[in-house]
Amino acid sequence: MQALRPGAFRHNAQEVAALSDWARTGSLAYRKIKAPTVIITGDADGIVSPDVHARHLARDIRGSRLIVVHNLGHKSDYVARDLAFAAIETVSGKKRGLMGVVKTVERRIANDSKK
Repeated sequence: MQALRPGAFRHNAQEVAALSDWARTGSLAYRKIKAPTVIITGDADGIVSPDVHARHLARDIRGSRLIVVHNLGHKSDYVARDLAFAAIETVSGKKRGLMGVVKTVERRIANDSKK
């Protein structure tokens, strides 16, 4: 695998370290966000911890809505495009049944970890 070559691995580690540094300072501005916000995460995300990132973001953005999708991994915008679109429509003011879309996604991915 290309990603495991020493140069690529080192570069990735440097990017992750820089992201962590940014998150410590950049996250301080989250409390200033006033726009309608829907945060989508999966309880099976092994890359970005829902407990550390999404829950803290939801805590810091007053009035935000946190949606945790069971069995969803890291790429929620790819795997659950329908939910991402529904969330965008919601923040733009359109009435959407987000929890209905969540249930549809959860049914669709219920067996993903068994593949």
